Amino acid sequence: MLCDQGVYCCRIPFTGNVITYYYVSDSGECFSDPCSRYQPQGVLGPSAYVPDTFEWEDHEWRGIPLEACIFYELHVGTFTEAGTFEAILEHIDRLQDLGVTCVKLMPVAQFSGRWNWGYDGVFPFAVQDTYGGPRALKRLINALHLCGIAVALDVVYNHIGPEGCCLQTYGAYFSKTHSTPWGNCLNLDGDDSLPVRNYVRQNILQWVDEFHIDALRFDAIHHIKDDSAIHLLREVSQEIDELARAQNRNILLIGEANVHNSLYLKSSDSEVSWGFDSIWCDDFAYAAQASFTEVCTHNKRTYQPWQDFLQVLGAGRIFDGVPWAPQRVGGSAAAQHPGATHIAYLNNHDITGNDPLGRRALNALELSEWELLTALLFLMPHLPMLFMGDEYGEPNPFFYFVDHKNEQLLQLIREGRAKEYADYDWSQMTAPDSVEAFSRSKCHTHTVPNHKFRWIQSLIQMRKSWTHAGILNPDRLKVDWCRESQTLTVRYSNDACIVASQSIAEVVKHDGHVLLQNDAVGNWKVAVICSSAG
Repeated sequence: MLCDQGVYCCRIPFTGNVITYYYVSDSGECFSDPCSRYQPQGVLGPSAYVPDTFEWEDHEWRGIPLEACIFYELHVGTFTEAGTFEAILEHIDRLQDLGVTCVKLMPVAQFSGRWNWGYDGVFPFAVQDTYGGPRALKRLINALHLCGIAVALDVVYNHIGPEGCCLQTYGAYFSKTHSTPWGNCLNLDGDDSLPVRNYVRQNILQWVDEFHIDALRFDAIHHIKDDSAIHLLREVSQEIDELARAQNRNILLIGEANVHNSLYLKSSDSEVSWGFDSIWCDDFAYAAQASFTEVCTHNKRTYQPWQDFLQVLGAGRIFDGVPWAPQRVGGSAAAQHPGATHIAYLNNHDITGNDPLGRRALNALELSEWELLTALLFLMPHLPMLFMGDEYGEPNPFFYFVDHKNEQLLQLIREGRAKEYADYDWSQMTAPDSVEAFSRSKCHTHTVPNHKFRWIQSLIQMRKSWTHAGILNPDRLKVDWCRESQTLTVRYSNDACIVASQSIAEVVKHDGHVLLQNDAVGNWKVAVICSSAG
């Protein structure tokens, strides 16, 4: 029967078992459910109704505040050899020991094939079958919460994956006027767009309500095109705020824009703010790369060695505006560090995976350089994030990989990668549709803590202490660089400082109590110092 706004519904007696089903068109063609919660045979198979009988144990869990977030990004399929939610459970103790407070999962919505980064999701409501499906995801989230670790989830609403998508069969789901580099936009502002907007809103609420997700990281928000009077993302942020108040929870919204724009942020005074708590920003990573390593991970912006690195330490960013036309920050704006409204990192899935060789730029660093950069990553006002394996120096690459079945689509992907990175001999590269691209991207050595693990563990402990004490205040931050002595000093008023120099004498002359220092082997001597009174 017709329920409302072109949506039909019916009641089917439930026997207590998993039910698989298709919708059948008047012509007899079978289609999966666009709101499918589970696709046990992949995107081309039938949908399945799975009863929600999971018994949550995280009743006292309320999430974590924004300033407490220390992110750890992982890809479910390559974090372990098994590549499942279940297999992650045995590593929770290690993540807890490391000190991360929020595990950020790359997208888990059902995608085509056996492996994928997840940004080609086809069924937004369904949990990837090869990862273990919805019940296994709930078990992982429940276990993380019981260990005091929040969960952030990558969600994609700027486009829908190309293979296995059936949305166009059911209505005006795709825009006639907007597009993205990856395919058609969802129809958020055209004719018959209201049911599509509700489709996205209901999916977002599913993750935070049914799955107890603590934070959502929205992929490429600048490509979520909506010319309505009120942007969908603003509506969503208001609805999430209401849900958070009703459930007495912290629910955070993070936007990937890669440049700072105050209109995206909840902290903005603008009435048209999209309501995000924090922005995913590339500037820290690329300014560090430009200054410390010759490994290029193919960013299209130009970063000046050291000049930009010093600015990103003091101001948190190099670029403002929109990703397709970023403007360099200058003048008084450069003195305004955005603090926790920025998420910074030295590596993530894009930085490594969009390199044709899948290189982890951090592995090209000399150890003391790595110690310096990680100290700055964790002891600055921004929110820090690690990419899986970087806490111990994972030697394996992380490639871009797909497992589509459509040969024409695969050929387009191969040609696109070759065109984007034309300086490489692609006859010698690992093809994105090869088994090797996926299998070689798996983490294999993360069972034994080493020096790097312990260094980051100490930095995270220190960050938590400094956050609690109110030290990491961007208004109290001062960055000095002495060219003559090659000494960098990052100071929070008189409470604490990070000193790095190529001269040990410049480090030891600073008054105060040394909380942490490296072993003085390598180009940089690094020390974290607090005041004598502290």
